[in-house]
Amino acid sequence: MATNKIDSKSLLILLLTYLRPVAARNSLGIMALIAHSYLLIRIPVYVKYVINGLEIGISKPELVRDCLMIVGLAFCAGICLFLARWFIIGASREIEMNLRNDFFLISKNWRRVFTSNSRRGIS
Repeated sequence: MATNKIDSKSLLILLLTYLRPVAARNSLGIMALIAHSYLLIRIPVYVKYVINGLEIGISKPELVRDCLMIVGLAFCAGICLFLARWFIIGASREIEMNLRNDFFLISKNWRRVFTSNSRRGIS
């Protein structure tokens, strides 16, 4: 029985053919993740700024503005996380669909002898 060996270079080239069409979507997802991380880091820094302002004695409207700013940062971080998941999961679904379609096209060309003698999950 012959075995088909695939070297790592040809496997990488094969994988890149599936990754190239969704590279822009993955890049947008990564940028959204970076923005999400940046906004999450800014929240404690801004809270520190607000606490320092309370020690100095800021007015009530300024305190409300600062609280709304913290809520706004958290909301924007949530939007960025949603976009990152949307872009990356969408790209992975497209890759999966392309892989399944290519596998189906290959399996259509298999000889009938192979498909009639092997189990396919049908009793």
